[in-house]
Amino acid sequence: MVPRTAVLLLTVAACSGSERDSPADATPADAAPPEQPSGLPDKLEELGCAWEDRVDGGYADDLAFASDGGLVVGGGIHHSAQEAASWLRRYSATGEVVWTTETSYDDHPGSIGGLALDAGDRIGLAGSPYSATRRWTARYRANGQLAWWQDLDGGGGEDVCFAPTGELYATGSVIDPDDPFSSSFIWIGKFAASGDLLWERVEEGLSPGRSAGWALVCDQSGGVVVVGDRVGPDSYGQSLIRRYDPEGKELWTTVVEAESGTFPQAMVPSAAGDEVLVSVEMVDHVQLYRLDLADGAVRSDTLAPDQYMLAADEGGLLVDGNFSVKTDPDCDATEEDCEFLRYRGYAYYDWDAQLVWWRAETSGVPDDAVSQLNALVTRDGVIAVAGIEAVAGIEQDAIWVCYR
Repeated sequence: MVPRTAVLLLTVAACSGSERDSPADATPADAAPPEQPSGLPDKLEELGCAWEDRVDGGYADDLAFASDGGLVVGGGIHHSAQEAASWLRRYSATGEVVWTTETSYDDHPGSIGGLALDAGDRIGLAGSPYSATRRWTARYRANGQLAWWQDLDGGGGEDVCFAPTGELYATGSVIDPDDPFSSSFIWIGKFAASGDLLWERVEEGLSPGRSAGWALVCDQSGGVVVVGDRVGPDSYGQSLIRRYDPEGKELWTTVVEAESGTFPQAMVPSAAGDEVLVSVEMVDHVQLYRLDLADGAVRSDTLAPDQYMLAADEGGLLVDGNFSVKTDPDCDATEEDCEFLRYRGYAYYDWDAQLVWWRAETSGVPDDAVSQLNALVTRDGVIAVAGIEAVAGIEQDAIWVCYR
């Protein structure tokens, strides 16, 4: 991203059942940006994985804790450039592989967009074939066997979460029937434990273009909050956050928009469960919004780290912490080939967007690799992360999992 500057125009809308604009303060021009690594971060710590796993030829998209403290990780696996499958693996708390499942649905291999576990370790998944002409939602039993799978017309499935009573919510996009090649709408649906679709809601864009749901947070009342990218009136992006009750009634909607457009980066629940935290990409920075779960009101609106938000706790944010530094600080990368030392890990920022610590390691990271963390979960002092170690060519990519 380019250096941070002030937002030129920002409006936030929040109300019950409909939308209205209300002005919000723009980011001050003299606001101190979050610390970024220049050379090695001063607060760098060892990654310290109790165990880790690497699986060649694949990528990890999401993970969740199981009831025994182990993990379920989901992503995709490549058998060749033309053949791929959705991939699931269950780990014990000490790192043993309990089972692995690969599934190519109906000869249309695809990727997992989101993964969630319920209290009985049953697994919910959302995904899409690589053709991106359909979306699917599935549920697996705790032993890794498929319970049901629903293939729905439309675009990609992006995220899932379980209601406390066992129903599965999913979000993604649905193709615009009048413009199937260039437009889509935000889609959210609720599935019964049996796999029946209980209800679905579609939010059209305000202009033609690609709109989609990106992330979900289930609440303890049985409802759900969705964040999506909605095409605005002049074809720029708006970040739409909406809460539904268990029957699919809209409770509130908050819209974040800027003159040059916005894009919702991630959404996670607060540690107390009374807020949803949404990081939104602007043209020159990332903004963090803390929304009251009850009514969608914006409690705070602050600068956020440029790194992808993965989780939050009482003290701050956990973000992707992969970076690289030149082995020779005087090497000019614009004029010569410089050697880089690759680090992979994650970082922690407080609520003032100041760096608290950075955990990373270099051992085992290929010189030509670019690591990316796609998911992080934390529980009872344990942090687990999963992502991709990207090397030249998809067949050389690797799933990477670290449990600390």
